[in-house]
Amino acid sequence: MKTYYNYSRAALMAGLNYLGIGNNDSLLIPEYVCDAVIQPLYDMSINIIYYKLDSNLDPKLDNLNKIDISNSKAILMINYFGLKIKPEKYIQFAKKNNLFIIEDNAHSFFSPKENELGEIGHISITSPRKLLDLLYGGILKINYKSDKKIRNYKDTTVDIKFKKSTFFNIKNKIKFNLMKRKEYENPNAFEEERVVYKNLDKRTIEYIENFDWKSMMSKRLANYSQWQNFLSKRGIDPFFDDYKFNTIPLYFVGRCNTKEDLKKWLDWGWKRNINVVTWPILPKSLRNDIELINLWSSIICFPIDIETSKIIKITSQIHE
Repeated sequence: MKTYYNYSRAALMAGLNYLGIGNNDSLLIPEYVCDAVIQPLYDMSINIIYYKLDSNLDPKLDNLNKIDISNSKAILMINYFGLKIKPEKYIQFAKKNNLFIIEDNAHSFFSPKENELGEIGHISITSPRKLLDLLYGGILKINYKSDKKIRNYKDTTVDIKFKKSTFFNIKNKIKFNLMKRKEYENPNAFEEERVVYKNLDKRTIEYIENFDWKSMMSKRLANYSQWQNFLSKRGIDPFFDDYKFNTIPLYFVGRCNTKEDLKKWLDWGWKRNINVVTWPILPKSLRNDIELINLWSSIICFPIDIETSKIIKITSQIHE
């Protein structure tokens, strides 16, 4: 069962409510997480327990096993960058400790196959607005029967401007060309804005449901391969080097060896009008964790939502 909201944050709140998780309950969350996830937890007075990940973004079981989870109801796992992580450790840990699994799939879309994206958690959330040119779009997928009703919010998004306008995109391109490069290498350079939770309008829902996701997957995987072929010869290996593609990735994700490499490639992208970025905006309370910041600084994201011909043209002109 799927229900639609304006943001995946709204979907997460609705999902937590459906599972009966709320005031003073605890939720296990990976340290490498976007601050946007924290908003609904704060609003629901849910206690956050962060757990550590290794350099491959897999959970450190020795750390998890030391955590007091007596008041915990669920563990959040993230399919980072729309690439399916290995869920076995999460499934085993959740079964052993009688926890719900919340699957954060906000960087991709659901897969139709069993045990694929959207099918692993008791609930799963996704954010198609990040893949499409939409102002709004978050989905809650429920894979678990509960006595609770699925939450609806008071307001619904307006469908008059459900897509980002041409003016909006042109304005962003002008800003991109006139502004100085954002400090993507600085974990304190950005803050996540709060949002109001709403239901999603029917027009946007229909657009999402009727979209040709298979074509998007083909295009993004082709672009992923273009970046991989180019960057692997220049010291940027794919972060998930053993990944078998059956999803829609958000970025090509590379691994930088040093912070200097990170800055170099951010500058490289800016000079060529390619939006190379870091992810995520970390929660404020974690930004002084040196181990976490080192992990954050080793990950760089190249866009795969642009035309393949543009990537080929830019990369074929570079011989450095």
